[in-house]
Amino acid sequence: MRRIPLTLVVSVCWLAVSGAAPGGMTLDDVMALRRIADPRLSPDGSRVVYALSEIDMKANEEAVDLWIVPASGGSPRRLTWQRRDDTHPRWSADGAQIAFLSDRDSVDQQGRRVEKRNQVWVMPADGGEAWQLTTSPAAVSDFGWSPDGKQLVYVAPAQGADNDEREARRKAGFDEIVAGDHRMSHLWLIGSKGGKPAQLTQGSFNATEPAWSPKGDQIAFVSRPTPGANEQLLSDVYVVAVAGGASRKITNNEGPDFAPAWSPDGTQIAYLTNARLQSSGAHNRIAAVSASGGAPRPITQDFEYSAGAPRWSADGGRLFFVSTTRTESHIYAVAATGGVPKAVTSGAIMASDLVVSANGQRLAFLREDARRPDDLWTAGGDGTGARKITDVNPEVAALTIADSEVIHWKGADDWEIDGILVKPVGYQPGRRYPLIVEAHGGPHGAQSVGFNPMWQYFAARGYMVLAPNFRGSGGYRQDFVDADRNDWGGKDFVDIMRGVDFVIAQGLADADRLGIEGWSYGGYMTSWIIGHTDRFKVAVAGAAVTNLQSFYGTTDIQRFIEWEYDGFPWDHADKIREHSPITFAPRAKTPTLILHGEADVRVPIEQGFQLHTVLRKVGTTVEFVRYPREGHGFREPAHRRDRYRRTLEWLERYLGAPKSSSR
Repeated sequence: MRRIPLTLVVSVCWLAVSGAAPGGMTLDDVMALRRIADPRLSPDGSRVVYALSEIDMKANEEAVDLWIVPASGGSPRRLTWQRRDDTHPRWSADGAQIAFLSDRDSVDQQGRRVEKRNQVWVMPADGGEAWQLTTSPAAVSDFGWSPDGKQLVYVAPAQGADNDEREARRKAGFDEIVAGDHRMSHLWLIGSKGGKPAQLTQGSFNATEPAWSPKGDQIAFVSRPTPGANEQLLSDVYVVAVAGGASRKITNNEGPDFAPAWSPDGTQIAYLTNARLQSSGAHNRIAAVSASGGAPRPITQDFEYSAGAPRWSADGGRLFFVSTTRTESHIYAVAATGGVPKAVTSGAIMASDLVVSANGQRLAFLREDARRPDDLWTAGGDGTGARKITDVNPEVAALTIADSEVIHWKGADDWEIDGILVKPVGYQPGRRYPLIVEAHGGPHGAQSVGFNPMWQYFAARGYMVLAPNFRGSGGYRQDFVDADRNDWGGKDFVDIMRGVDFVIAQGLADADRLGIEGWSYGGYMTSWIIGHTDRFKVAVAGAAVTNLQSFYGTTDIQRFIEWEYDGFPWDHADKIREHSPITFAPRAKTPTLILHGEADVRVPIEQGFQLHTVLRKVGTTVEFVRYPREGHGFREPAHRRDRYRRTLEWLERYLGAPKSSSR
């Protein structure tokens, strides 16, 4: 599910000591935010089902349930009440049933009770008791109804005689993990009323993203060498007959091909593609290929930004997609024959999760802006007549939301750099405020005009926030995205510092009260900055990459570093060392808080240990906090609460009380 970053959650007693500005966003408000995801239109376009998550702090859980609402607006109705994760809702072809994934208690093929293992469940679309359809020995990750509603295809690891043996060994304590011992996922068919599943794909590859042909006789899917993150970009599109037989490869490209979507007449398959083998920052293009194979036909070659997954119009004449363009995200439409896409939405918004009804009469999507979090919107089949049909966080309307704007300055090489500037609640012109700089992750992530509860909480506390889109940020032209290759901590660092100088020069920020914080690549940049300048009074480095050499040997995405630094680290060790924050950490004087999940495989925790050791040895004020069971992003609400409590306490400790100062 898409996750709104629930941030800055601290205890009520701490709020009593250093309370938020009147009417501004408190930590209780942040924790109460609900998150909407995965809208799906009924075949006739009259209703929308969606997933809605809500945190239960007493249970230390965030549960997801399904809701349904008329597409023309009205009162939403809750469909599931399990307080578990009910996600991925999908309509049957006749609109009478909704299938979904759930990790509620289920049974296996032997009728034994199983806990927290995603299976496909089915329920009446008008509400009622859900029943378990699949009994896969391993979790189901995706599925889809056949066009006639008689079958479903689902994705799960292959079954075999070794499953019971594996489980028996695990229960006996033999839970060792062998590197490279992947369990490949494959496609399975099952009747819509249940029965014995049939394995549709076989072989030493990982099959995902199944898409039924309109006639229901074929299924397109995406094949990768393994399910590992390091091989995610090694993807191709295949087609397999529902009757069985060998799969056919229909794309042939060194880079990734994925997100297949059949044309309404079944003659073509649109998909996302890019030519670069390793780069996660490459722009994706939409292409189409004959369902029988052949040369691909480019569709968005004249679009300068990266395209999202294609969605066909009912007549097959157009394709819709979502694209992030600088600090905004919009829905676009392009002729199926290719050409220049035209924006369907407008304004300072973030659109996402686009779906098109089977009859082509309606679009549904999520939309947020700087003042309101995501809600569900619908529009006509041509994108006109857009209207909001949910209000999942009505409490936000009663809060005082800080003003924000997109600002621009000249970075390195005089390039124009964008950033989001959030002013404190109660901002008074002519006064300077303590400034918190938030560096984004990636490095090909980006800051946007969407609703950010963390920034709002900072602003409610009297802080100004600068969130820069330095070179390397996604959502920009390809040359901008590529500009930090072989230069992490180089000109992107200059871009950030010139943004800080710009805000100070405008008379907005207090140069003597600057803080820096970030997560992932934002943690890298934070760690880099404290070794290169003493201008910041405080720093928070979350899940930070600090040593590129050891990071390469322990992360699950080695290919990413091979692309960003032109090959293996041992072939250019000096360059790797020169761009590692750990090399310059002995210079650091800035008090630094290090936060890291102990189960992080993207940026392993040894990166945090290294930074902590160096700062401690040279006498820099440092604190290192580890979170059990957490990966690169935190899931447990109690850990989120502690993470952001510590972040705010640390920032305030060294920036002082959030009061403005005169010019």
